[in-house]
Amino acid sequence: MAKFESLLNEIKDKFKNDTKRKCSHCGATFLSDDSLFCHVCGAKRNQCSCGTLIYEGMKFCPRCGKITPLEQQRQEEERKAQEEENRRREEENRIRAREAILKSDPKNFLNRGDYIELVNPICGIRMIQNGNLERQGIFFKYAMFSWGEAKKLAKELDLGGFKDWRIPTIEELRTVYQIQNICGLNKVEGIVWSLSTSSFLKRVLCIDFSRGNEWEVFPNNQIFYVLCVR
Repeated sequence: MAKFESLLNEIKDKFKNDTKRKCSHCGATFLSDDSLFCHVCGAKRNQCSCGTLIYEGMKFCPRCGKITPLEQQRQEEERKAQEEENRRREEENRIRAREAILKSDPKNFLNRGDYIELVNPICGIRMIQNGNLERQGIFFKYAMFSWGEAKKLAKELDLGGFKDWRIPTIEELRTVYQIQNICGLNKVEGIVWSLSTSSFLKRVLCIDFSRGNEWEVFPNNQIFYVLCVR
């Protein structure tokens, strides 16, 4: 019996400093490379789908090269943490941009009649159409359009000799809504199209300039106002 205990202690001493042979559940050192179960807690040792034993700290199976479950879990946790950090930074940048917009100097905006020119562009916007897009019909002007019509008319718009006007993205439209009172933009009382779509059923994002509410709508059979930017 004493001889067996002595042999057991020798085995333990041999592997006690080998962190690759630690039980992932209780941290005990496995008695041998071939141990399938922890002799302390009885937990089954991690194995690859090919049957090879996986030691703690291994990133890939030494036999088939597959990524180990623990490494896969670690990478997934790392990916989620990075996504969360990116979302946090984006929100901080959005807050700083919003604060800068609300503190904008009115002298930064020049009223050119058909459009407002920004001396120092905000969020990439250099000019904003002054008032919503309109189209002359047979008897009266049309001021509300479907999303398809809006994109077509924005592409054809020619204001101030510029022909690269466009429907704003939802971020750009938020900016226009926030600075409309500062820049002296002609009021638009209604829902305004953006170019952005949501990932859910390809609905289009819009802003109600009467209240500031944001909407996600199906573009079919809907007509709203259009404010172009460049």
